[in-house]
Amino acid sequence: MKKVRITAIFACRAAQKRHNKITMIRCIPLILLIVFLAGCGGLTVDKVPYRPILDVPQDSQPSPIGFREIRWMVPTGTPVLSQSPQGMFGFILCDWPYTQVEKGITSRSFPDDNFRQIFHDTMTGQGYDVTGDPGRFFNETEDMERTLYAIGGRVTDIKADTCKRTNLWGIDRGVRGEAHIEITWTVFDLLTRRTVYRTTTKGYGKLQSPNHEGVILLMEDAFAAAVHNLGADEEFHNMVFLGAEPQQAPLKQIQDIHEQPVTKFDPTEEVVIMGNDVSQKSVTGRLDNLKKAVVMVEAGGAHGSGFFITTDGHIITNAHVVGNAVRVRVVTSGKQEKLIGEVLRTDRARDVALIRLEDAAGLDITTLPLKTDKPAVGDDIYAIGAPRLKRLQDTVTKGIVSAHRYDRRRKKWFIQADVDIYGGNSGGPLLDGYGNVVGVAAEGYFVADETMGGLNHFIPIESALDALDIGLGGAARKTSVSIPSDNAPIDITP
Repeated sequence: MKKVRITAIFACRAAQKRHNKITMIRCIPLILLIVFLAGCGGLTVDKVPYRPILDVPQDSQPSPIGFREIRWMVPTGTPVLSQSPQGMFGFILCDWPYTQVEKGITSRSFPDDNFRQIFHDTMTGQGYDVTGDPGRFFNETEDMERTLYAIGGRVTDIKADTCKRTNLWGIDRGVRGEAHIEITWTVFDLLTRRTVYRTTTKGYGKLQSPNHEGVILLMEDAFAAAVHNLGADEEFHNMVFLGAEPQQAPLKQIQDIHEQPVTKFDPTEEVVIMGNDVSQKSVTGRLDNLKKAVVMVEAGGAHGSGFFITTDGHIITNAHVVGNAVRVRVVTSGKQEKLIGEVLRTDRARDVALIRLEDAAGLDITTLPLKTDKPAVGDDIYAIGAPRLKRLQDTVTKGIVSAHRYDRRRKKWFIQADVDIYGGNSGGPLLDGYGNVVGVAAEGYFVADETMGGLNHFIPIESALDALDIGLGGAARKTSVSIPSDNAPIDITP
């Protein structure tokens, strides 16, 4: 067919040079056929526009999202690719005849890593915190552990209309054309272990110049557009950036969410610490064992620290660590266990929160003894936590008690100490020289946006117990508490 086409073209050109009317007349049917066939289109491709990018809320901290996989759900036998003439001279420059390719080419042509990289780059460009960058050589697994929302997609429709370009001598120049893709996205909350949102987006891609990998490039462009439109979905955006419950979830999904209990425990349950034997033994040689009682708490894309106070899985941390979360991820010392904890209650004025593991059965939980006596100025003290980076979990720092300070604005007492703590230490224990908890890490002192090292505040443990209505040594406390709400935490900067 190519030889016939080329012969006809050269014959017409020769006729033009010789002004041979008979030959020119013979060329007219061929020319008309070319024009007619140029209008024969292939599969219909939807030209889906890009949605406008949504503004990133000021001072927001988006929940980490992670791409899991794409599954091809297009029924077998469905035409997904057509090869057809395009433009006035499509018949001359595109392979003939018109053809359709059924599903099968898609599953063989597009590596998952390509989609993963496209998802990462597209979403990051819109301000999202995307875990698991395929471009990272190291620590990718650790980065993916931050994921709160896992995202997967099902391709329900895909169409590509292409032209495999050749020159007048039949030499292959590659493929050009256009394509669209339709993806149904599922968002899974790894903390609550449930699907929280589903939506469908489309994407359109076009390749003007022929390329030998044209089909793959077309599909990747269409996929990138579909990902972009997911990021510009208002319900999805508000869920990730603001923690808002999606309003447009399918009816069945809304029912699934409502059928599940929001919490497992009664937030007003009585918590009493029994057998709290104050230690009289120096921490020397015991720090490795004491660290087993300290955990890392992850919520809303950030992390802090905390510590076990009961073998039932009760943990004390800061209110600003848990934020408005109902559930948080609890990572035990040495990252041996990654567990789900429920926020029982908080006291935002005192900046403390009480967490309970949803399932503590079979766990060998180490607790720390609590000492309500005020430590003396000059006493040695130790802080344990995960300063700044999650991989720095189980960090121990040492210092002394510098003073006992009263904050007149908040009407609260604090222990001032020169032991070094940073963001990520919040909620961790302050231990005396015998391994007893005397305080809870709360804040550093800031001046002109600069951290002043060695000037840090800790909440006295007795004050934390009072605020959270926790009894000690068999005596229940009767104080007011608040359960997690949407109230914004107070400014804890003194």
